Amino acid sequence: MNRTRHDSSLSDQPPSEYYISRKYRQRSSKRKTIVYLSLALGLETLVLLFAIIALAANQNKQEELQQANAELTAQLAQTQPALENLKSELNALIQAKLPNLIKLELDKVIPIEKNGVKNVNFTVTGTSIKKQYEYKLTFENRGLTPIFPMVDIVLFNRSGIQVGIAQVGINERGERTSLAIDKGETRSYSAAIHFNQEDSEPEYFLIRAPLNGHL
Repeated sequence: MNRTRHDSSLSDQPPSEYYISRKYRQRSSKRKTIVYLSLALGLETLVLLFAIIALAANQNKQEELQQANAELTAQLAQTQPALENLKSELNALIQAKLPNLIKLELDKVIPIEKNGVKNVNFTVTGTSIKKQYEYKLTFENRGLTPIFPMVDIVLFNRSGIQVGIAQVGINERGERTSLAIDKGETRSYSAAIHFNQEDSEPEYFLIRAPLNGHL
């Protein structure tokens, strides 16, 4: 009975209207599919366009950085001789003012070979923010009589200004604190160096006798 009613409803609809409605639905579905595909394609195109723009901007930035680096390198190359010349002139002035100054080199045994002082070695401990300079001073008695090690190690900055000092074998009151070094004996002393300011950067040093100022 239901089948008869269903067939009757189909038979009531004209054949031409049925096919037109079906064809319209098919076209509508295809149209939606085309719209979705177009939107997806447009989105991919935008993403690709933004990627190309970003890549081009990054490349331009890299080229600008390379150009700036090249210009800076060229400027440094031009100013380097002038800086070296100024440094040489400054060293000459310092040596003229204090002729006994010695270039301070870290982690290197610097020979002295004068009045019982054999050599000295400077090291840096601590951190990059708070450095501490230490010395190791070696005496060698090549004479016939005992010697008493009593010297000052004085540090200077690049301008020739005293920035630090260490007293070996003598205290602040000028009293001797070391024992005699016998004939043929070698002895080393090491300690930290006191600075006037913690951020001082020494570049020269001088070893002198605390009494007469000469080693």
